[in-house]
Amino acid sequence: MIKAIVFDFGGVVRKPGIMKHIYTAVGKKYGIDRQIVRMQFHKLEQPVITGKISMKQFWLRLGELLGVEWKGLERVWIRTYAKGVGMNKRVLQILGRIKKKGYNLSLLSNEIPSHAEFNERHGYYKSFQNVFLSHSVGLKKPDRRIFIHVLHKLKIKPADCLFIDDHVENIATAEKLGIRSILFENTSKFEKDIKNYL
Repeated sequence: MIKAIVFDFGGVVRKPGIMKHIYTAVGKKYGIDRQIVRMQFHKLEQPVITGKISMKQFWLRLGELLGVEWKGLERVWIRTYAKGVGMNKRVLQILGRIKKKGYNLSLLSNEIPSHAEFNERHGYYKSFQNVFLSHSVGLKKPDRRIFIHVLHKLKIKPADCLFIDDHVENIATAEKLGIRSILFENTSKFEKDIKNYL
């Protein structure tokens, strides 16, 4: 019996593609190919997403890697996120319907702190009773330990949890632990898929 439903954020609740917008905007601002911006970000992604380095350390190091001044980099990055972030309204409607049925709704997201702070400030997490963010937990998906952490905090067995994510590797880890899962491919398919569990 499903007692809790755990959602990914980016690509599920938040529309996909925001990082591409950011890479493009930073590249345009500084005359750098967006693939280089992406590549340098990925060098720092693991430590910043798991809270091993602070946001200031992240901006400083990324600025050094790109050869740009970090404060300007931070401004264009955050401004682009603020302008480009969009919520999937149909998914939010589905969340509302599920919540009315009495299910515990939780969020499990790999997110850098500055994005998470913006999301929190603008009420993007308000649909969820529990919010588990990689930088706070110190782990990121698909590490099995972050799923075990969530199950422990929710005080539920794997079979009582339904997990929704748009990345195959995250779904694979969850399923190995016995967590029921849905691979989010598009909203229409998700709407049909989730009915099989509720």
